Amino acid sequence: MLPITAYVCPSPNPGHCAGSSRHSVTDPKRPKRQNGLRLEELSLPPSRDELANYQDMPVDDLPETYKRHNDQRVFCNRNLDLSNIEYCGFDMDYTLAEYISPAVEELTYSLIVDRLLEMGYDEELKQFRFNPDFTIRGLIIDLKLGNILKTDGYGFILRVYHGNQLLPWEQVIERYPSTFLYSHEIGSKRFNVVNTLFALPETSLFADMVSYFDNHEKYTRTDDHLGVQRGQVYLSYESMYTDLRHAVDKVHEKGYLKNEIAANLPRYVKQDPALPLLLHRFRQVGKGLFVVTNSDYKYTQTIMSFLFDVEVPDELKGKSWKDYFDVIIVSARKPAFFSDTGTALREVDQETGALKLGEYTGSSPHGRVFAGGSVEHLNFLLQCEGKRILYAGDHIFGDVLKSKKLSGWRTFLIMPELRQEFEGLRRSAPHYEHLKNLEFMLAEVYRGLASDTQEQPSTTELIKDLDNTAVAIDGSFNKYFGSAFRSGTKQSLFARQSQQYADLYSSTLLNLIHYPLFYMFNSAMDELPHEGRGWREHLENHNKINRRSPQVNRA
Repeated sequence: MLPITAYVCPSPNPGHCAGSSRHSVTDPKRPKRQNGLRLEELSLPPSRDELANYQDMPVDDLPETYKRHNDQRVFCNRNLDLSNIEYCGFDMDYTLAEYISPAVEELTYSLIVDRLLEMGYDEELKQFRFNPDFTIRGLIIDLKLGNILKTDGYGFILRVYHGNQLLPWEQVIERYPSTFLYSHEIGSKRFNVVNTLFALPETSLFADMVSYFDNHEKYTRTDDHLGVQRGQVYLSYESMYTDLRHAVDKVHEKGYLKNEIAANLPRYVKQDPALPLLLHRFRQVGKGLFVVTNSDYKYTQTIMSFLFDVEVPDELKGKSWKDYFDVIIVSARKPAFFSDTGTALREVDQETGALKLGEYTGSSPHGRVFAGGSVEHLNFLLQCEGKRILYAGDHIFGDVLKSKKLSGWRTFLIMPELRQEFEGLRRSAPHYEHLKNLEFMLAEVYRGLASDTQEQPSTTELIKDLDNTAVAIDGSFNKYFGSAFRSGTKQSLFARQSQQYADLYSSTLLNLIHYPLFYMFNSAMDELPHEGRGWREHLENHNKINRRSPQVNRA
C-alpha cells in the first residue's frame, strides 16, 4: 500500500494535473493527535484496522481532493464503477468522430441555403452567413411565433429572441403571459428543442430568415405576430420552418453534406492517435466494444478509416478500425432503435455496401457489419443488457435520454461546448463573486423580520444590481443566450436534462484515457436546501467543542 504522502498523478502528462504539484498533507505546525491515526499516517487505500483507528479531522481542514485539469476531466452525475461495465458502446458523429467547428456548421448552413433557393426563396439568402456565436444547445424554437427561447430546467422562460432581435420583457409577457412552458409542450409540434450539435446551423438560419422577412421592404408583419404578408402572399413563420426542415432533410438524405465532408476530411474531421489507443486499452482489460450510428455504411467506413489512419504503437499497426469492435450497427434510426419500432437487422455486404436479403439471426457478430435493428437485436448479439452497458453519444435525446429510459444503459454525454463553458466560467468569476455578495446582502435585509413586520424594506436598487450582475455573467459565455447550462443562478433546460439522464459527461470521449478503466466515478452529494445549512451549523458547534479539547488544540 502506498502512503498518502506518496500519491502520484496517474495522468500520462503529470504537468497537466492539478494534483501533480500537491504537497504532502503533513503539516509540521499541526500537533499530533492524542488518539487515533492522522490522515497522513494512513496507507492508500487504508486498511480495515487503520480505518477503525482513524479520527476524523474537521471538514474545513481536509486537503483538496485530487482532480485532473478541467479539459481532461470526465464529470459524474451518478456513481458509476467502470469495473461493472462489460460493454462500451459509441455513437460515431460528434463522439468517435469529432468535427471541426465552425467549419462543419458553416458548410451545413450554406448547403441548407442552396436547397431553400431551389424551393423558390430569394437569391438574397445566398448572402447569409452562419453566426457561430448565436446558438447553443438546449434552446427551444417556437415555430408559431418565430421565436427562439431559453428556459430554465422547469420551463420558466429566461430569454426570447424573435429572429435575431432580443424581445423586451414586456413583449415576452405579451406573447407568453405565464412566462412558462409546460413539460408536455417542450418538444411538441410547436416547440422544437435544439438537442444536437447538427441542429445549430438550422437554428441560426431560422433566426436569419425571420429577421430577413420581418425587415424586408416588400413584406409586412401581420398583426397576429404569426408571419409576414406581401400582397396576396402570406408566409407564416411555421411554414418558413417547415420549408427549412425539408431543406435540412434533403441535405442529409441526398448526401450533400456527407459527400462534401468525405471529399475534404482533414478540413472537417479531427484525427487523434488517442482514439485507437483508448479502444485498445478497453479491450486489454476485457471490455467489449460496439458502435451504433445513424450514418450509412459508406459514410461510416470513410470516416472511421480516416480516424484510425494515424500513428499507433507497433502492437496496433495493421489493425482495421473494425477489429476494435465486437458489433457494428449502421443506419440505426435512433431514437427508434431503442424502442419497439426498430427495423429488421440486416447484414451489410462490406464490398458493395448493399443489404443482404432477410433478417440476420446468427449469434457470431464479430467481423460483420449490420444495418438497422433494435436494442433487442443488440442485446442478443452482445448477450448483455441494462446497466452493464455504457453508451457514449452527443445527442441528449436520441443517444442519452432514450438509451437510459428505454434500455437502462449507463450513459456518457459528449459536450464539446464545455471548452467554451470553462472559459466563460473564468471570465465570469468576478461577476459571480459579486452576485454571491449581493445575495448575502439581500438575505441580510430580511434578517430578524417576521410576520409582525409591517413596513417592507426597499430592495429596488439591490435587485436591479442583482439582475445586472446576472446579465454580466451571461455575457461572459454567449452574448445572446449566455451559458448553455444556466442563466444567473438558474439551471437551463439543457443542464437539467443532462443532469437527469447522463451518468457521465465530458468535452470529449478521449478524456477517458486519463482514467484507469476500473475507475469508480463518484458524484457530488446533492444537498436539499435544509441539509447544507444544518450540517454546517452542527459541524461548527462540534468543532468549537473539539477545539477546547487538548486532543485537537491547535494553538
